[in-house]
Order: sequence, then C-alpha cells, then structure tokens
Amino acid sequence: MRRGWKRQRWAALATGLLCALLLLHRPPSTAQLDDSELVTAPKPAKPTSMRQSYPYAIDPSDTEAKYFVFQTSGGWGNQRLILSWAMRAANAMDRILIMPMVAPHSMMWYGNDRLNGSQMARADAVLDLDALNLGLVRGVRVLDGHISSLRTLLPGKWKTYVRPKTTNFLTENTIRHSWRQRTERVVFWAKGSMWLCCAGGERMVAYVMFSQRLKRVAQTLMERVRYNAIHVRRGGGHTRIDRRTAKHYLDLHVLPANMNTSMPLYVATDEKNKTWFRALSTQGGFSLVFWSDVLAWNDNQAVVDDVMKHFPVDMRGDVCGFIEQLICARAQKWTGSDGSTFSWAIAAMRRFQPLREIDWKPVAQSGRYAAIYNKDGQGADGEPALAATDPASAQADES
Repeated sequence: MRRGWKRQRWAALATGLLCALLLLHRPPSTAQLDDSELVTAPKPAKPTSMRQSYPYAIDPSDTEAKYFVFQTSGGWGNQRLILSWAMRAANAMDRILIMPMVAPHSMMWYGNDRLNGSQMARADAVLDLDALNLGLVRGVRVLDGHISSLRTLLPGKWKTYVRPKTTNFLTENTIRHSWRQRTERVVFWAKGSMWLCCAGGERMVAYVMFSQRLKRVAQTLMERVRYNAIHVRRGGGHTRIDRRTAKHYLDLHVLPANMNTSMPLYVATDEKNKTWFRALSTQGGFSLVFWSDVLAWNDNQAVVDDVMKHFPVDMRGDVCGFIEQLICARAQKWTGSDGSTFSWAIAAMRRFQPLREIDWKPVAQSGRYAAIYNKDGQGADGEPALAATDPASAQADES
C-alpha cells in the first residue's frame, strides 16, 4: 500500500514535469507576448551613432579599414591647402582620409589642436563631401569632434608622426615607398607636419569645393546684380607696396583689370577702416559695396542668419569669409592680393567653374581620379591648377 502511494506520487511528479517542459517549448502566439517576454529575445546589433547621424561618418566596426588623419592649422586658406596635400598623402598611402573638423582662424602650425569640438564645424557644413570623395582613392570619412576623441573611436595601433620641416613637398612616390606598407590602423601626421608637406596638391583643387548651402547663399545675396569684385588683404603684415595705400592698389591692381566703373565694385577685406578705400571711389570712380551693404539689401540678413545656425559662434567671421570668397568668384571681373591664400582660393574658383556653381556632376574617366564638370559638361581649360599666387610663397598666417 505504501509502495503504491510512492509510485503514484512519482508518476504525478513526472507528469507535471512533462507538462512544464511542453509549455516551455510551445511557441507563444503574438497575443500572448508581453514586454517581459520580448526582451528575452536576442537584440540586433545597434548601429553606431556616428554612422547613423551624417554621411561619410566613421564606422568603428570596420576593423579592416586603414585610415590617415592629419592636423589642420591656420585660417581657412591654410586649411584648404593642407587638405589638398593630405589628399595626396592619403592616396599615396592607399588609406581612407579622415577629415578633421574645420576650425576658426587660429595660430599657425598646430593651433587648431587647442580648440575644442564646440568651437569648430564638421566638414560637411563647409565642404561638398561628394566632390571631395571623388578625389580620394579610398574615400573620405568625417570626424565629429576633437582629434583626441578619435583614439577612443578607433582603438588599436596608431602611428603618430611629426615631419621635420626640412622635408618639404614630398612626392607621392616618396610617401608611397615609406608609408604604404605600414600596418597600423591609423596613421596620424601631427602638429605642423602637413604645411608644405606634399608636391602636387594643386591637382586636388578641383575636388575641394564649398557645400551646396554656402554656394546657394552667395548666389542669393547677389542675385540679379552684375558686379566686379576685389579682395584686399591688409592684416597680418600684408601692407606691402601694392596695398600701402588705396591709390597704390588702384594703380597696381584695379585699373589694369579694366573694370567697368558703371558696375558696383564689391570689396572683400579685413581692413576695418572703410575710409581707407576712398581713393577707389574719388579717383577711380567706383561705387563701392561692402559686406555690411549686402546684408542691408532685401532679406539678405535673414538669409545669412539662417546659414549661421549651422556653425558655432566662434566661426561666424570665418563663414562670412567663405561667402565672400564665393561672391568674388562669381563676379564679372576680379582682382586680389599677392601672397594671400584667401585670394588664391578665389582664383581657383574662378578658373574652375564647378567650384563656384551649385550644380555639377562627376564624369568617369580612364585615369586614376574621376573628373568633375559643371552641369553643361564643361570643365576647366587644361589642368585645374591655379597660379594667381604660388601656395609655397603664400604667408603661413593667411586666412
């Protein structure tokens, strides 16, 4: 009797266990799932926030990728030249170029390293990344933050290099021989390594153009206005004989350009005293237009205020300079200042039309790089290298 009771108890326990196992393995219907059951399912890998947030973002999960990052410095004119040299270096190394943030004007060599991310603008706010990407064999990625944050984003082996100032204008072959076989995940040329580092940077000019937003602002500000333009650099020791007085500039630059005095003359300048330009109107007969005058036309102030929302306060002066370069590039006639990279960039945009046009398109070619043409299929005449001022002779503190 006692033995039969034990057998019944074990049978009941076995039956209960079997039922429990069946219930555990039965797939629940959708109606039966609640939040507590859903979270037990394995979660898909979450994409990195950088990859979701903007185009050409760095993908930390791509552990096979090899990168080249560089230190920028100086004003936009210098940063633009440094970028063109960095493109040559990245192509020679066969690495993806990481584009640092664009910085406000700072001291030369590696002053930008002293700025924090909130003082700078991500590259896509300033540059047309689709055009930039065309000039790079392995493409471009954009950094959102200070370069120091990149070590956390891309852990692993780094090679940090400070180039001696005595080794200027390295050729692609020289860089390729010394750097292409390196296995580090990131190669970082730090401090002043990029200034005058690489030969052939002028071949990259065609790929370094302002963003569509900035181009559109410049077009809107001067819409339906036919004008000529000048750029007069006076600060930072730029008071050489051609800019010692306005009369000197008139005789040596404006009059030889044969500009029509019946058209407004836009003046892009860092000279704070507008009366300095009086000779251009009293002796040259020109009607002068400055940045402040353009803002007073129609709704131009609102147009500029809208684009400024995309930049930190520290860069508002630099953004005005970006737009002024485009205004000068779109003028009927223009003349600039010798030894100024600001003027050199304007000359680049005037020589190579897609740099100043909103609409452009890439056209495949058999060479190493894609060609860039405007919407009508027209490119620059010959090599898109500009020589209004030789970059090697431009002053290092130029903006």
